[in-house]
Amino acid sequence: MFVVSRAVSAETRSAVRKAWGEEASCHFWAGSELDALVKSHPELLAEFFQLPLAGEPASFRHNLPFASLGPLFHSREAMLARLRETLARTPAGRAAAIAGKAVHGLGGVGKTRLAIEYAWQHAAEYSAVLFVGAGSPADLRRNLAALCTPDVLDLPEQVAPEEEIQVAAVLRRLAKQPGWLLILDNVDSEDAAAAVDALVARLHGGHVLLTGRLARWGAEVEAIELDLLTEEAAAGFLLARTDTEKGRRATQEDAAHATALARELGFLPLALEQAGAAIAGRRLTLVGYLREWQSRRDQVLTWFDPRVSHYPASLAVTWQTSVDRLSAPARRLLERLAWLGPEPIPESLLEVPVSDLSEEESSLGPRDALVELATCSLVTRAADTPTFTIHRLVQDVTRRSLRTEPGHGPLTEALAWVNAAFVGEPQDVRTWPVLDPLAPHARAVVAFATAAEITDPTAWLMNQLGKLLFTKALQGEAEPLMRRALAIAENSFETNHPDIARHLNDLAALLWATNRLGEAEPLMRRALAIDENSFGAEHPNVARDLNNLAQLLQATNRLGETEPLMARVVTIFENSLGEHHPNVAVALNNLAVLFLATNRLSEAEPLMRRALAIDENSFGTEHPEVARDLNNLAWLLKETNRFGEAEPLVARVMTIFEGSLGEHHPNVAVALNNLAQLLLATNRLDEAEPLMRRQLVIFLDFTRRTGHEQTHLQVALGNYWRLLQEMGKSDIEIEAAIKALVGSLE
Repeated sequence: MFVVSRAVSAETRSAVRKAWGEEASCHFWAGSELDALVKSHPELLAEFFQLPLAGEPASFRHNLPFASLGPLFHSREAMLARLRETLARTPAGRAAAIAGKAVHGLGGVGKTRLAIEYAWQHAAEYSAVLFVGAGSPADLRRNLAALCTPDVLDLPEQVAPEEEIQVAAVLRRLAKQPGWLLILDNVDSEDAAAAVDALVARLHGGHVLLTGRLARWGAEVEAIELDLLTEEAAAGFLLARTDTEKGRRATQEDAAHATALARELGFLPLALEQAGAAIAGRRLTLVGYLREWQSRRDQVLTWFDPRVSHYPASLAVTWQTSVDRLSAPARRLLERLAWLGPEPIPESLLEVPVSDLSEEESSLGPRDALVELATCSLVTRAADTPTFTIHRLVQDVTRRSLRTEPGHGPLTEALAWVNAAFVGEPQDVRTWPVLDPLAPHARAVVAFATAAEITDPTAWLMNQLGKLLFTKALQGEAEPLMRRALAIAENSFETNHPDIARHLNDLAALLWATNRLGEAEPLMRRALAIDENSFGAEHPNVARDLNNLAQLLQATNRLGETEPLMARVVTIFENSLGEHHPNVAVALNNLAVLFLATNRLSEAEPLMRRALAIDENSFGTEHPEVARDLNNLAWLLKETNRFGEAEPLVARVMTIFEGSLGEHHPNVAVALNNLAQLLLATNRLDEAEPLMRRQLVIFLDFTRRTGHEQTHLQVALGNYWRLLQEMGKSDIEIEAAIKALVGSLE
């Protein structure tokens, strides 16, 4: 009676029924039954678990952030067994949750560690073990998308800039290859829980395990309450963690002292680990550490408020005991890290200089400071990647301790640090390997800085983050950041300050991309007026503003106003930046497109070819700017009936855009349209139809995700409608086809 309720193939279900009878009931195996079945029928369960048969190499994938504690993780055996039994009988579309007991409602109780230890203990039973931070809906989406990367699932969509496209790819892979374990960590807020609920309902074919502090979960989640360690277990952990071979100075009363210290620490695993690290690292006795800990209790209680904290005072006292022993460089690094996000921090951030370091801090170096923090268990370094994490409660305690400090020194320092690291143009795909890992930390630090009313460089960093999200087609997340950055700039500077013009231009670009041209135009004109007043009529910033305004005028069919502006843009850029600057290529291209729109093809072609040469020399042959140039040139070749020359150019455009921006980016849709138009011009309707359909899907999906119609959507709809008419479809059939496309995206 052992038919699984996961999504396995009909062949596997048939084989199971054949082995155990047609009357087999549908439920999950209990742990002991499952172990026996794996051993006795590996050929039937290989697909179910995606496990190799005997003699085949395993292809286990995981992104677990920590290694197993091994023998140090003890006294939770009953919880591990209960967790296994719960997961084994949890049906598809449901989840199990490790939750702090409602009576405590605290962090640091060991929820994440229990989930990770379970994953390592049962890794051989899963095709993949995936760890996803889910502290907010944005975190959940971002971290699910990150599973596409080569070191995890290695999906083709890893190059797509749109997180929703990557998330969809991950869900498709999980549906196609069952037998996985997905850990959704730190689901601590109601909005995060709602996002997780929606996700769990879409998951089939694996086990879903949640961790969080929420006391109540929906009906689709079976909660397992995780209490503090018992006194015996906590004392045993301290003795094992600080074994004399690892550094503890032994005394005859160690067992009694371990029990006393465990009581003082409130049996909280996070506090126990930090205390154990301090004892082992500094070769203390247990009683010596206990006395030291007790001497700091009164100090901590002056700044610790248990009514608003997510942890007991024992953790804050343990933290203070560890921090008081840190060197000045390690303490200063910890105070900067407190303002970042809980996501993995790239070690490359340590290479970014920090101003005003003391002589001692400069001599030790940030990497040595990181080693010191890791030794004290204040941070955890990843085993397989050059990243490290800091527990969100350690961050919280650190920030609370700084409330007695005058001003915003550490926060200001952290803000400047991340801002200095966030280098490069966010709209250039070549900068994304640097900016993407820093993005969650930029989000966190600008949020703290905004709350503290720190304006500089908050607005700049916020705007750069918004531009990164905008380029990745995440306009819904980008817009509030850009608007907030503009508001800060307007409150901080005089009315005609150049920084305001920059923010106006960036926000106008987003409004234009989401088809709000009426809102974008006054922002562009205001930016132009500010820059002309600040820099004079011949400055590159003025040319940038003129270019943006000219493109909007052309989009609204005011071609007579457009041409003189574009000619002026070319002249300013050539005179100020030189004839071979990429900005000159942008201006040449835009002027050429205007000539193309006004049927002056012979004037347009040399401008397009010159722009292409500039960009290939500046960026190489595979950059999106080069694809834009090729796309324009191919359109001109089509208009002059040189179809044979145009088609390979458009194919190259598709390759570049898909490789750099992802298969579902609006730029890919534009290229699809151009290739389809070429096919139509040569009467290849059957080849054009799937391209136009795919283009329409991209534009429809963009509109669905952003809430604003993509600029080219109506044109795409009209083109597709006319194509289907030419193919002999009736209006009723066409309406049904388009409704089906819309329905496929819901």
